[in-house]
Amino acid sequence: MTYYLILRYLHLRISYFNNVKLMKKFHLLLIVFSSLFISPIYSQIITENEAIPSAEKAKKNPAVQDFSAPYTQLYFGAVIGFSSRELIENEGLFQKPLNERVNETAYTTLSYQFGFNHYLSKHFYLDAGLSFLKNGEQYNFTGTDSTFAYQSTYNYIAMPIHFNYVVGGKLKFHFGLGLTPQMFLKHNQEQQWTTATNSSKTNSISTKSNYNNFIISSTIQAGIKYQFKKQIGIYFLPEFRYQLNSTYLNTNAHKHFARVFGLQFGLTYNL
Repeated sequence: MTYYLILRYLHLRISYFNNVKLMKKFHLLLIVFSSLFISPIYSQIITENEAIPSAEKAKKNPAVQDFSAPYTQLYFGAVIGFSSRELIENEGLFQKPLNERVNETAYTTLSYQFGFNHYLSKHFYLDAGLSFLKNGEQYNFTGTDSTFAYQSTYNYIAMPIHFNYVVGGKLKFHFGLGLTPQMFLKHNQEQQWTTATNSSKTNSISTKSNYNNFIISSTIQAGIKYQFKKQIGIYFLPEFRYQLNSTYLNTNAHKHFARVFGLQFGLTYNL
């Protein structure tokens, strides 16, 4: 009996000792397992959490979009034109002297335009649009006891077409050449005069006859565009228009060619 109890006691001790060793081995394996698998997962969570604010920051403060050609840009704007003219006598049967018209001077006009720029590559784009275009001149006479003045404007629907070269980033520099076909609408003249009795009078004249229905001008332009938001920008493009055919019909006493220095400005929108 005593011998049996001794053996039983030894068996229990050995079992306990073996269980402790097994538990220690289990704990060791658990620690290794944790270091191999749990740590990378935790690191990944931290990394992803740290990346979220950066992504949100980029979303809240996006850089100007780097549009890759081809893409299209719309524009809406106006043109202040400092308009003068070349006026010469018509040769042949209808020829007449210029008389007082030699004293006509430049006149400032305001035109409106909209259209699109289609970027063919990083540095080249095609500019095409529609414009309500005005040219003009003015005259001012002051005598000893009277005055006479008028402002003439020639109104057109124009379809400018330009081929432009561009360089830069947010601030771009542009240079282009093109043609501006123009369909004649009407000629307006506002007249003002005073008489010897110091009375003032005005008159408005609007005509459509004796003018070419279609004229064309060559155009050169150079300026800047600034992209201040992802898709919205502004432009400022000085231009010079040189009319190639006469404003008047061949039966008129004179030949009239507009010469206009214009300042284009407005908004752009990238599609």
